[in-house]
Amino acid sequence: MWRRITIALDDTVHPDGPDDDLVHRLRNFGEDLYRGFSLSGQADISLDEIDAATTEFHVLVKAKRHLGGVSAFIAKTLKQHNLDDLFTVSRG
Repeated sequence: MWRRITIALDDTVHPDGPDDDLVHRLRNFGEDLYRGFSLSGQADISLDEIDAATTEFHVLVKAKRHLGGVSAFIAKTLKQHNLDDLFTVSRG
């Protein structure tokens, strides 16, 4: 069964919404996740959703046993993009 992870802008950090630079950084981050998960096969991300994203997008994890690894990769990549203080990651 697929599990869904949501990566979303923290409203308390940017209550007025993202600026163009932050949207660009979010999309670059999403593209890096897409490349990583394309290689591992543990999760799927829609490039169309990433290209349209302004405040959030979703990662679909293929199996429950991959949740830990996928979550760790997301956290590591958020940190590499200096977005870990700006976005939240939630399962559900």
